Amino acid sequence: MKPEHARQLLAQEAARILAEEGRRDFLAAKHKAATRLGLALKHLPTNREIEAALVAHQRLFEAPAQPARLARLRQTALEVMGWLEGMETRAAGAVLGEIATAHASVQLHVFVEPPERLVFRLTDLGVDYEENTRRYTWRSGRVRDVPMFAFSVDGQVVETAVFGLNDLREAPMDAVDGLPMRRINKASLENLIETSGSPVPI
Repeated sequence: MKPEHARQLLAQEAARILAEEGRRDFLAAKHKAATRLGLALKHLPTNREIEAALVAHQRLFEAPAQPARLARLRQTALEVMGWLEGMETRAAGAVLGEIATAHASVQLHVFVEPPERLVFRLTDLGVDYEENTRRYTWRSGRVRDVPMFAFSVDGQVVETAVFGLNDLREAPMDAVDGLPMRRINKASLENLIETSGSPVPI
């Protein structure tokens, strides 16, 4: 089998795995795809190739569900950003995309010091959350585990990563293409919902 064909097959299978499992672990999906198809690891596709295959997969098999999924993600993000009025917040991830899997979560970046301010706000609101950390990498090479608070709003998972105020200046890298993550503020999200156009990073 030609290397190009092997990479294409692996990208499609990895995309199917991501869609089914709802995770964004590209490396794990690549290895699982290689095992399923019995193909060598030397043919592993890039994250960008898998992301393109995932978009194609969702458009082919789940196109009718996309408008409602994206609307729900964006409305939930807007609602939670309203809860956090007075804090700098940015929406990221699937909220800004063209497609969303059935397992997509709302990703919000909250810029507040100390992180306990977010904890106090969620507690005051009666939100039952789970605390964890998520590792982010910046183009400068800086790597940091930031606090992550996950909760559910009417069945929709929301993940809020807490950054320092200085992190507003530079977004961490996107796992797909290595470029700074796209992030938009509440006003831009409202505009996105109204126009369904492409968001402008803030």
